[in-house]
Amino acid sequence: MAYAALVFSLAMLVLPEATQRLFDSLYLSSPEGSRVFGEAAVRYIKFVSAILGAVMSGWAAALLSALLGY
Repeated sequence: MAYAALVFSLAMLVLPEATQRLFDSLYLSSPEGSRVFGEAAVRYIKFVSAILGAVMSGWAAALLSALLGY
């Protein structure tokens, strides 16, 4: 599970548009759902998603290092 969290968090950093479309499809029922809030909101959502991806990747790396004994 830690590997999956690490991969997804890195995808949030490297592929922000793809992961945003996934979230929009899941939570707003449309791949372009967040566009209705305006361009400023979309930029803010991308910014917050990048921060979340960075934090998740750090936690996943720490968890993996603890589990694997590094």
